[in-house]
Amino acid sequence: MKILKALGIFIIIVIVIILIAGIFLPKETTIQKSIIIKASSKTIFQEVNTPKKWEDWGPYQESDPTIEITYSGPEEGEKAKMSWISKDIGDGTFEITRSLPFKNIQTKIDFIKNGEAIGDWKFQELDSLKTKVDWTVSIQNLAYPIGRIYGLFIDRGIGPVLVKGLKSLKRTAEKESSLAPIILSKGDAFHALIVIDSSNYQNMTTRFALDFNKIAKFILTKNYTITGPPFSIFDNSTMSGISFKVGIPISSEELGENNIKYEFFPESNYLETIHYGNYNSISVTYNRLNNEINKKNLKIIGPAMEIYVTDPGAVPDTNKWETKVLIPIKK
Repeated sequence: MKILKALGIFIIIVIVIILIAGIFLPKETTIQKSIIIKASSKTIFQEVNTPKKWEDWGPYQESDPTIEITYSGPEEGEKAKMSWISKDIGDGTFEITRSLPFKNIQTKIDFIKNGEAIGDWKFQELDSLKTKVDWTVSIQNLAYPIGRIYGLFIDRGIGPVLVKGLKSLKRTAEKESSLAPIILSKGDAFHALIVIDSSNYQNMTTRFALDFNKIAKFILTKNYTITGPPFSIFDNSTMSGISFKVGIPISSEELGENNIKYEFFPESNYLETIHYGNYNSISVTYNRLNNEINKKNLKIIGPAMEIYVTDPGAVPDTNKWETKVLIPIKK
């Protein structure tokens, strides 16, 4: 009986201490984490300023692969909003409330059943390719008394999440920074000898090599002047294969023979970039171009062209290969 009485008194004392301590503890707690990223502030800013891009690096998305995310409002900047439904991390909404280009972003996160948090991002460019990023999260209106006591230890729970997000942002931004820029360009008119062909996807590289060699040998025998690297244009693709034309630019109109034909290519406006490396991942480059086309509401007016700046036969290291990818557009 005495033990129960003592235990009861102890519990009451603990509760009183918690209640009293809660009065003097702050209603708000703040956590800040920082990182240095080898990328421009513009590149990093765009990753944070566009909610949809958080799918590539956000720390919460990895926590629950089944999370359902929807977007509303503008694509980027103030009032851009993201909402999610998750069994693991709970439901919530995220909204950009302030967007000062390349310097500062402020956000509001509503965890519905678990309170609100204010996010603050600062981007300090140390040089053209190095930026210090500060991510601060303030949790406000902590419930009395337990929430306020929890606030004393919240850095242990949320701190690692912020660090994880910053490290993932670093990987994403540095990879994006290493990519060639996408530009609008105007291509000059040129003459070329071409071969029109088709192939299944497995044998396409072999077909390309055969067609290019055929054209190059013909040019050599005729003593024509080559004026640029070889190129290809993809006319039509299906699940089973693709039809294309490959060509080599020459200085003037010349006669071909058999399936080697002459074609004149008029000047055109392009959206272009450079793909680095082997051709296995070139679909990523096309996705970048198509995203830019959709973002700028550009109109495609013809099939894509690839210009093979690097000769694979002369440069065996695939990491050094450069392929210019161009999509003709109406400017």
